[in-house]
Amino acid sequence: MKLLLTLIGIFCFFASKSQKDAKETVVTMQLEARLPNRPVFNKTDTFLVRTNFVLEPIKTVYLNEETNLSTGVSKRIASGKRLQSYNLTNYREMIGMSFDIDKKPSAKTIETYNVSTGNKPGIRFINEPYLRNGFTVSDFTKDKDTIINGKKYLVIKNNKVITAKANNGASEKILEVRIAINPSFKSYDFPFISEKIVQQFGGGAIVYIAYITESGYNTTVRYNYSPFTPAETSLFDRYQAIYNANLALFDKLK
Repeated sequence: MKLLLTLIGIFCFFASKSQKDAKETVVTMQLEARLPNRPVFNKTDTFLVRTNFVLEPIKTVYLNEETNLSTGVSKRIASGKRLQSYNLTNYREMIGMSFDIDKKPSAKTIETYNVSTGNKPGIRFINEPYLRNGFTVSDFTKDKDTIINGKKYLVIKNNKVITAKANNGASEKILEVRIAINPSFKSYDFPFISEKIVQQFGGGAIVYIAYITESGYNTTVRYNYSPFTPAETSLFDRYQAIYNANLALFDKLK
């Protein structure tokens, strides 16, 4: 519980101003996974949300090497990630368009996709992801509220153990789930994070969730919500205008 309180405290400052315009929200999702005797896995995704749409930057890993012709030895001189494209997803209809930043947007260069097929790089948005392991909203009960910097956070926990199946078919018992909700963030109950869970407990937005399994697998996800900057507003405006001008491209998905 001490770790949970500390992590909530980190995020409450950054999220304190985010309710200014709930229709335009930057969501940062930080995943940390720990498994006994293995390195910690960390992943951070940031995307822009406006009404029913998500604008997500897609980056690719690059490696630059140089080879000494006399010795044949190669040496890495640069590595990192570069922006490749933007995906604009309608998360209510689960369809979207992908825009390659190196190509002028047109009917020939825009790629359409169906989120459910998972055939595009980036986040695969899933409605109610925390109810997909066999949990229902009734499997969570209210824990003791916590107060940080004068703000109340609601903490809920699972009231039964669930056996979930991984993508590879293996089974795993989920022993403990703890979720922290900021009840003042009424407009951030996005379905690809959670609508049903937070509404069960009066509304708000999830800011932290932690899983512990029988095998010792420990996963935490933290959500930070912040308002658009002027540059982000301009970026979203641009791609949404292109999206709206090319709606006929979705006909091939039918």
